[in-house]
Amino acid sequence: MKKMMTYNIRAAIDKSSDVVFGTCCCSPAPGPTCSCKHYGAFCYFIEEFCRNRSANTIYTSSTSSLQQWNQPQNRSSSPHPIQSIKFFKAEYGKDLKQVASNSYDPQPASLRATTSHDIQQLTCEISQLKQPVAMLHVLPIAISKAMNGTVPSLPP
Repeated sequence: MKKMMTYNIRAAIDKSSDVVFGTCCCSPAPGPTCSCKHYGAFCYFIEEFCRNRSANTIYTSSTSSLQQWNQPQNRSSSPHPIQSIKFFKAEYGKDLKQVASNSYDPQPASLRATTSHDIQQLTCEISQLKQPVAMLHVLPIAISKAMNGTVPSLPP
């Protein structure tokens, strides 16, 4: 059925509510005894109108509106800083391991102490690749933090 098509229906109903004559402009319903879905919907509309005695409500089919079942619940959540989220792997029958600090670093202790010289050396090696690398935009900030707020210039 086309959305914007208007179907013209003609009907004759006697006083005992029997259908005497009915036609619709659609192709499956020619003749004096109409048997298409448009005529059926029209008859249901007339029956409901007689029962409610008004046509003030807008009549829409159940397929014209969005589904009313399986609607997701409205869940509210507020953002939390990443440091407040605890990541752990739960195992059945075992106690949860407590992480020592929120800023847990899984690297070995020998690799944790990165100096500004190490960061500048990494910057030079990356810039020699002759390809655009996004890390080159992040490294000056890391160098600034390592040198207590002074921003060094990047090598050419």
